[in-house]
Order: sequence, then structure tokens, then C-alpha cells
Amino acid sequence: MNKSKLKIVHQFSLLAIVALLVMVGLALLDFHHKSTIDEIIQQEEQLLSLRKQLTDIEREILRARLEEFQMIASRKSSFFDQFEKKIENIFSMSDALTKNLMNLQNNEINEPKKIMLKTLNRYHKSVRKTFKLEKKMGLNGKQGLLIDLRFVKNNIKGELYTFNNKALNFLFIRMQLLEKDFSNTLNMKLANQLLTLVSTFSEEIKQKNLSKTRQEKLRFYLMEYRDKMSQLINKTVEIELSIATSTLQFERIFPNLQKSQSTMDKLITLKAEQLGEQLHTSKLQTTAIFIAAFIILSIFMFFQIRHARSLVERLQQLAEGMRYVASGHFEKVTHLSQEQDEVGLLATTFDRMASQIKSQMAIIEKEHNLVKKEKEKSDKLLLNILPPPIATRLKQKEKFIADRFENATVLFCDLVNFTNMSASIAPEELVQTLNMIFSHFDELTKDVCIEKIKTIGDAYMIVGGVPNPCDNHAEHVAQVALQMIDFIKKIAKSTGKPLSIRVGIHSGEVVAGVIGTTKMAYDLWGDTVNTASRMESHGIPGKIQCSETVYHRLKDRFQFEFRGAIKIKGKGLMRTYFLVKQYGGLD
Repeated sequence: MNKSKLKIVHQFSLLAIVALLVMVGLALLDFHHKSTIDEIIQQEEQLLSLRKQLTDIEREILRARLEEFQMIASRKSSFFDQFEKKIENIFSMSDALTKNLMNLQNNEINEPKKIMLKTLNRYHKSVRKTFKLEKKMGLNGKQGLLIDLRFVKNNIKGELYTFNNKALNFLFIRMQLLEKDFSNTLNMKLANQLLTLVSTFSEEIKQKNLSKTRQEKLRFYLMEYRDKMSQLINKTVEIELSIATSTLQFERIFPNLQKSQSTMDKLITLKAEQLGEQLHTSKLQTTAIFIAAFIILSIFMFFQIRHARSLVERLQQLAEGMRYVASGHFEKVTHLSQEQDEVGLLATTFDRMASQIKSQMAIIEKEHNLVKKEKEKSDKLLLNILPPPIATRLKQKEKFIADRFENATVLFCDLVNFTNMSASIAPEELVQTLNMIFSHFDELTKDVCIEKIKTIGDAYMIVGGVPNPCDNHAEHVAQVALQMIDFIKKIAKSTGKPLSIRVGIHSGEVVAGVIGTTKMAYDLWGDTVNTASRMESHGIPGKIQCSETVYHRLKDRFQFEFRGAIKIKGKGLMRTYFLVKQYGGLD
């Protein structure tokens, strides 16, 4: 009897040790996996925060560029002050970003950022130089060459008024008209003509029957006018060069900023993949430990209860429950008999392990759903950049995407007088207006046959029949063009703003493909694209100008107005038509 009790105690002890080892192993594994997952999530959150900082810097640079445009267009120093604040804010944000990047130690992010900051500094100096030159010229209406020039002209006008010589007055009026034309166009030929006319004016004074004192005074004023005008021409050239330098430096900022953003996106994607791999590893390890424990316990109990039929039946029930647990079907696990013997102890231990594994699997499933949601966000972001068929081909590891489409219709749309409008309204209102217009245009292009290609400043480009070919792509594009014109008219009427667009359409062969590695874009090339762009740029505000090819495609369904044969840059004379309205709906 005592030996039997000792044997039962010994068997129970062995079972307890095995169960304890399994539970300790699961606890340690769970602790390790949670620590690793928390670390990966923390790193991913840090990368997302850095990515947001880069995006904020990019947005602030665009706002600074807008302040520069308004400074040049309006010639007000207040816009330069706002520009300086934006630049100061950008450098402050860059310092904060640099501190956060110290722990990352990634040259693919740090080096482009350093180059971007150097380029930004050069861009800042160019804009500051432009402002100083405008101030010296007196464009702000306070002091400068323009004020001095006006004073000299008043002196000449006063002298001419005293003796009222028609020939000299005529030359003086011509000189003022040439000066006004030069100020409006900055045409250097007009500047040379103006200086030549000043010399002619001086020679004409010599030939007139004037007193020597009056001649010397007029010639002195003309020499002073010529000197001021020459300085004004030189300063004008300097301003144009300074503006061109600013534009060049600004265009060099974004490639380096985009390199850093692309590298950051790759790191975020890598962390998401690491998280998925860690969750998968955790699931496999947990299952392996459970299977190992199951094998050990099964072998141990097999030799203990092989002669007891009732015990075998209970073990079969226990094994069935273990199989359900191993396959993940916890709902099929029934309550096992837990009598006061060896099998009962095993059943109790199994219930505890099954409960813990079920809890662990629930945690793993939750983390897996989190990874799945992050992947869905990445896929959604990709679909916002590229058409769905192209995005699918990229996800299938297709490295080079380029297709030729024998028949497509390209549309260009451009907001008229956008630059003048940007100088007269606040930046927030300007961006809100553009966002409202282009968002509505995006809704118009949600068609299987039409794809938005890109926006370029205040221009908008779409294509019909690419990348999804369709027979009636020209009709779809024509309908969208008419809806664009109608929407802009309604917005202009409701807001009271002088909004208007030019639209150009052409049909023909195009080549479409994905370019870029750091920031991919789906774009079009070919003569059809150039011709459609010319249709827009040579068009009339509020009109839809179409090529003869489009006219012959749509003349049975749409009403056109023949504009005539006009000279198109790079194409020569072309017969063009204005699209007026649609006769009927699509088939």
C-alpha cells in the first residue's frame, strides 16, 4: 500500500515537473515575444514620427515658396517678412529632426537631409538678394531708382513746358511710352531703343534754337536720366537672374528631401515585416513547445496506463482535445475528466496549458490583425499614387512597367491667371480653393475608362483609355471636360472670384509607364501628349479646344464650333474646334 502511494506520488511529481517546465517555457517565451514586439512597435512609432517631421518640413518649404511668389508679384515687404519666418521655422524644425535622427544613424537619410539644408540656405540667400534689389530699385514705392527717375523726368518736363516745342515734346512722350513698355515687358530690345531715343533727344536739343543755358540744363537732365535708366536696366537683369537662381535652388531641394522620405518609408516597411515575422515565429515556437510537451506526456502516460482500459479511453479523449488545441480549434475541446489519479492530474494540467495557449493565440491573432491593417494602409497609399492595375503589377515584383497604347485621349486643364490670384488672396484661401476644385475634378475622373495622371501647379492632366483600354474613351473625356467648365462657372458665380480654365484635348498613340525609384509616378509620353498640351496653351479661357482628330471622333455625338486654322508651336497650322455640348448619352 505504501509502495503504491509512493509510486503515485512519484508519478505525480514527474507530471508536475513536466507541466511546470512547459508553463515556465511558455511564460519565458511570452515575455520574450512581448518585449521584442514592443521594441519593434516603439521603433516603428519613432520612424512614423520622423516621417511626419519630414512631411511638415516639406509643407513649410512650399509655404515659403508661396510667400516668395507673393513678394515678387505684389512687391510688399510684408510677404518677405512672412518668408523669413517660414525659413526660420524650417531651420528650427530641421534642428529638431537632426536631434531625433542621431539615434537612427542612417546615412541614406542624414546625407540627403544635409544637402537639402545647404541648398535651402542658398535658396534663402537668393530670395533675400531679390528683395534687396527690389528695395534698391524702389519697387516698394518708397526710395530707389524709380523715385529718382521720376524726379528727373519731372525736371525735363518742367523745362520743356517753359518753351513748348512740339518736336521735343513728341520725343519726350515717346521716351515715356518706351519706358512704360519696358517696365511691363522687361524686353531688352525696348531698353536699347529707349537709350537710343535719349541720345536722339539730346542731339535734337542741339539743333533747336535754344539758349545755351537751357540746352545745357536739358542735356544734363537727359544724361542723368540715361544714367538712372541704365542702372534700372542692370538692376532689372540682376533681379531676373536672382529669381532664376532662387527657382533653381528650390527645385534642387525636393529630390534630396524625397530621398530621405523614401528611405524612411523603406525602414517603416521593414519594421512592419519584422513585426509580422516575429508574430509568425512566436506562433510556431508556442506550437512547438506544446507539441513537445504533448509527446513527452503521451509517452510517459502510455507506459503507466496501457493495462487500464478506462484510463486509455480517458487518454484518447485527452489526445483528441490536444489535437483540437494543436490545430487551433479550441471551441471543440470538451471538459476532461479530472479524477484524483494520474490521468486526472494530466487532464488538469492540460486544461491549464490549453487555456494559456488559447490566451497566447488570441494575443498573436490580435497582433496579426494589427500587421494586416498596417499592410492594408500601405496598399491603400500605393493605390492613391498609382492606378490599380499598375499597383498590382508592382506588387507582383514587375521591375520595369512601360506600355504602348495605340489609341487614347489626353486632356490638359489650366487655371487662368492663377499667379495674379495668388498675390491677392491669403495662402490658406488659395490652397482651399485649389483643393476644392481639384478634389471635384478627382470625383469626375472616377471612371473605369479615365485615369488622372497628375497636377502641375495649377494644371490638371487626365487620360482616357489608359491603363484600361476602352472604345469610347474620347466620349468619356469630352463629358468630363464639359463638367469641368460647368463646375468652374458655378464656383466663380458663387464665390465672386474671377475663376476660369482653358481645356485642350487630343487623341492618338501614347506611351505610359512608371518612372522613379524613390518616389514613383505613372506618366505619359508622346506626340499626343504634346499636342493636347498645345491645345490647352493656345486655347481661350472658358473654352474646350480640340484637335481635328477629336472632332471627327465625336462630331456625331457632340456639338462643335470651328475655330479655324491656327499656328501651334512645334506643329504649324492646325484646324481646331471648340467643344460646345453633347447631343446624347453614352451607349
